[in-house]
Amino acid sequence: MGISENEVAQRIEKYGSNTFPTRPPKTFCTLVIEALDDLTMQILIGAAIISTIINIIFDEEPIEGVAILSAVAACTLVAASNDYQKEKQFIQL
Repeated sequence: MGISENEVAQRIEKYGSNTFPTRPPKTFCTLVIEALDDLTMQILIGAAIISTIINIIFDEEPIEGVAILSAVAACTLVAASNDYQKEKQFIQL
């Protein structure tokens, strides 16, 4: 029994299909920006900038500031790449 093909077509035309629209995946750059939006990363970036400025003023090498920025970059890229892999896996579902 059920409904006829004609009635199915009419209902789809009237109410639309019974599917969720697919959302576009986030780009890697968007995921990097989201990772940098974390308060901890922002505090570390601020500390790196302050450390670099202080070391430049006192004619020292800005090793601490560069090390902090390197750690922030590494953590950000790892977090963004993990999220990107999750996005790809979610799309495959």
